[in-house]
Amino acid sequence: MKNLGKTHRTERANKPIPEEQQIIDKYELSAITSLDQLEETRFKNQTMRELEEFLKKLHGVHTGKEATPRIAIDEFLITRLQEKVNLLAYYYRFIHFG
Repeated sequence: MKNLGKTHRTERANKPIPEEQQIIDKYELSAITSLDQLEETRFKNQTMRELEEFLKKLHGVHTGKEATPRIAIDEFLITRLQEKVNLLAYYYRFIHFG
């Protein structure tokens, strides 16, 4: 039986590490708000460019050519807050006051 310890680090992945230590960088592939927009040229091109940049960075980190980036705690908190605002804004669109 092969030892998969070098490729699969389940123990490390399952440790209860704080989320701010798990997130090493952030990427916004596109600003779509609906899957219906996915094929629109402006979103499709942006998504492809951002995905290409992400994959280059991932390859560099994986091969050791680039250091693993770390996200600053304030940037992490701002990102989390913005995610919540965007999520709530989406649902508030459907609330009718009357």
